[in-house]
Amino acid sequence: GFVEPIACPATGDGRFIVVDACGVVRAMSASDGQTLWSTDRGAGGLFVRPASVACYGDGAVLVSDPARGTIAMLSTADGRDLGAWPAEGALRVAWDAAAVVPGAVASAPGAADVPRVVVTDANAPGRAVICDGDITRIVPLPYVAAGAAIASDGSIMLSDRDGHRVMRLGPNLPSDPAMQPASSMWGGRGPYPGLLNSPRGLCAAGPWVLVADEHNHRIVRCDPGCEDGGRDDREEDAQSDPRRLVRVEGTDGRRDGDAGGGGRGHLSFTRGAAAP
Repeated sequence: GFVEPIACPATGDGRFIVVDACGVVRAMSASDGQTLWSTDRGAGGLFVRPASVACYGDGAVLVSDPARGTIAMLSTADGRDLGAWPAEGALRVAWDAAAVVPGAVASAPGAADVPRVVVTDANAPGRAVICDGDITRIVPLPYVAAGAAIASDGSIMLSDRDGHRVMRLGPNLPSDPAMQPASSMWGGRGPYPGLLNSPRGLCAAGPWVLVADEHNHRIVRCDPGCEDGGRDDREEDAQSDPRRLVRVEGTDGRRDGDAGGGGRGHLSFTRGAAAP
């Protein structure tokens, strides 16, 4: 069993990787749930309290461990330790100079078959480190991001748990790494469409990004490519009685009188059961 499972990405080869906060990482078959391999737990293990995992290219995953201040690369085939990420070279030098305590980690295919990696800094006030090959960008944040994902259009999505918002960086990054990318914020605190309550994990799913909206007990589907969501007739019905909320598309990112906010986004909500 699991003590405190916190992340579960699919690798695309019929398995998924489960990261347990107790320090164990295991691969499981997507067809029957059987454990294929597992890392050791305790003093002899690789991890103390892993926080995030991301698929990295073909055949590897990155696992961040803020307690050790490291990111390990494991083989998806057998769990073999492939060494610390980043490896030697210019990226390693830039990474060491940045002194990042890794929190959330995300990866996606980049230019020239080199994966793009985004790592959030677990230390306040917060940073996002964007790595493209040997190019490293450091983006200061006004919060410690709880989750990170890279959308299919290249947008970098970050969750602000305490501010109840999701930030989008990009999708186009400046050619000069010293320049800060364009950003927008969606959300604000509340139970209604377009609002969030302690968003945590993020996951890219096709053209969408899924947001774990923790204290609203739901999964939010977000269109990272939509600047202005608009509204539809179903939204008023759902706002008057959130227990009937099943899926509402094209909602505002903020409403008058609600805390937080800033910007608008295309959000829809999926809820499995009625609220009490």
